[in-house]
Amino acid sequence: MKKVLFVAIILLLLINPVFARKGIGMVTHTESIVVDEGSQKCITYGVFNPWDEDVRASLDIKGDINSIITQKETQPKLIKALTTYQESTELELCFFVPQVYQEKCILGLSCYQPCTQEPIEYKGEVIVIEAREESTSGTGSATSLGISSPLTVKVNCQETERSFSQLYFIIIIISMLGILIILYKRYKK
Repeated sequence: MKKVLFVAIILLLLINPVFARKGIGMVTHTESIVVDEGSQKCITYGVFNPWDEDVRASLDIKGDINSIITQKETQPKLIKALTTYQESTELELCFFVPQVYQEKCILGLSCYQPCTQEPIEYKGEVIVIEAREESTSGTGSATSLGISSPLTVKVNCQETERSFSQLYFIIIIISMLGILIILYKRYKK
């Protein structure tokens, strides 16, 4: 019995159970930004990894903000294991905000945009997610790590004046066509 117990203790000491853990932390620099409509904006977040395994991470957005963003770009980066917030790796998220405010037009032409209301706000979250490889091998469940920070995007209105040049151009073209038709009918007789 003592020999079995001794062998079991030796085996437990020799077989060192390794629990690999991975995770990420996030350093936020802002929770609210102001963006002009029709412009691109980039935000930088710090990402660190106090756990045992390296992680490839990227940024994503969820919430109401997705309803106004037409393009977003972020490049996954390798976040080394055992890093602290002082050693955080900067990840940049860039997105484009299209025209949000409604223009006032005459028959779809000669538009202008008054800016009489308060800036429109969209709320959401910026998420640091694990950039998974296309194929994963091994057993167990594949989970994706994530941490988020709130973000409010205020979209400034870009006031524009009404330009009648398009309307004048169309009137001139219609007038010239009318004159040409009248001259054609007159010379045809």
